[in-house]
Parts: sequence; C-alpha cells; structure tokens
Amino acid sequence: PQTILQVWDVKANKTVFTFADANVLQVVWSPDGKTIATYTSFYTVLLYDALSGQPVKSYTAESNNGFSAESLWPVQLLWSPDSQYLALDTGGPSDVQVWNVKNGFTRGFSPNLNSPRVIRWLPGKSQLSLIDAEGEQKFFDVSGF
Repeated sequence: PQTILQVWDVKANKTVFTFADANVLQVVWSPDGKTIATYTSFYTVLLYDALSGQPVKSYTAESNNGFSAESLWPVQLLWSPDSQYLALDTGGPSDVQVWNVKNGFTRGFSPNLNSPRVIRWLPGKSQLSLIDAEGEQKFFDVSGF
C-alpha cells in the first residue's frame, strides 16, 4: 500500500513537509538533526534535508539474495552517532550495507547470522555490532572508507 510520510513542527502544530506515495518501510533522523533517511519497498535509501524536505541523495540497496523488501524479515536503518555512516540490515544472510554519506562510498557485509538480529553502532567507534536471536555477535569496522 502507498503511504504518506509527514514531518511536523510540534510546537507550531503544522506540517513542515510531506512525502507523498513514499512506500516507506523505515525512517530515521540523523543524530545531528540535518538529514532524514528512509528505506523504501523499492530497495532505495533516500536522504532528505530535514529542514526543507528536499531530496539530497539516494542509494540503491542490493537485493540479490532472494529476500523481498516486503518479507517478514525486520528491516533496520541506523545512523552512526556522528551522522557520517548509515547502516541498512534487511535481515537476509548477506544483507548489511553501510554508506559513508560524506563521500558516497558504500560497503557490504555478510554477517552470516540468523534472523532476527539486532544491529547497533558501538559508542565512540566506527564499528557495527550485530547480535542474532541465539546470542551470537559479530563486529564490523567501517572506518577508512
């Protein structure tokens, strides 16, 4: 189904901007407050300026593992604490992608962990931690790209 995503100014009680027909599965606001990232059912990560709602950049997520964006796997989109990296885990066995939003480079990881799993950034580091339901944990360093 088509969705509409609206960003509101709560204090002024008004809509700041609207993303019509967004097909959005996940929305995350960058920690620095400047950028909104969405992941759509079209395997696309879209970045928007948080003040104007204007598109800034888009990335195509790899979907070569047979898993569907509408599958039952949980989709996780997560900014690094410094707002430099954006991680996407679509739940499949080889489905973790990280974008350096400052230079546009991307990197894929094969966690080889079961789903469901949790993805998080380690505080003060350019490292991702993934933990599956059985408690197995893996770390991925994304610095240097």
